[in-house]
Amino acid sequence: AAKNAEYGSSVMIEVSDGEVIEDVELRAIKPTEASLNVSQRPQQPVDIAPTTNVIPATAGGVIFTTKNKIFSTPCFDDTSMYFGACDGNFYCLDKVNGKLKWKVEELLRVDSSPALYDGKVFFSSFAKEQNWFHAVEAKTGKMVWQKQIDRVGNMDPLIHDGKVLIAANNQLLSLDPATGSQIVAYPLCDGDADSAIVVTQGSKIVVLVTTDYEAND
Repeated sequence: AAKNAEYGSSVMIEVSDGEVIEDVELRAIKPTEASLNVSQRPQQPVDIAPTTNVIPATAGGVIFTTKNKIFSTPCFDDTSMYFGACDGNFYCLDKVNGKLKWKVEELLRVDSSPALYDGKVFFSSFAKEQNWFHAVEAKTGKMVWQKQIDRVGNMDPLIHDGKVLIAANNQLLSLDPATGSQIVAYPLCDGDADSAIVVTQGSKIVVLVTTDYEAND
């Protein structure tokens, strides 16, 4: 686990038995001075706050506005885009015209970037002053299942080998996408994990864990 905000750790887990086969401490590298490539055809600026609106790729204008900031990275299927916002809603928009199809309301805050699988959208949230993980129908937004999981509020799910992976409470959880039941839990670190990014390669799962994070760093 990291000893301060400049450090982190990477954990690689064997899927078949959960054995931690790599545990590598990462040291932050000081950034070097970057150079900018100036476009020969600069676009006209769009006078909007970039974290509170959904903008078409052509930067032609605002097509949808939420009541608070957006930290959630959208996911897409053939017809729709899905994302959450700090206004306590999770949204589904038509990805062609930006019109609202449905939304899940009465959540406290949704920072999580969702994942799509088997006709369902998975995301975490802060709701009812607690941390929750949700599965909703992609077509309708109807809640399929939800479960309270400690410290899952801003974590991003990942689909791997037909299972939903989500980091929470110093563990990597593998959940049944149909029911939300826990299949297995892998321990991540001894300290408190402030955030965890889960990626996969083949049968291997890599979890990047940040501890001792301070917002001012």
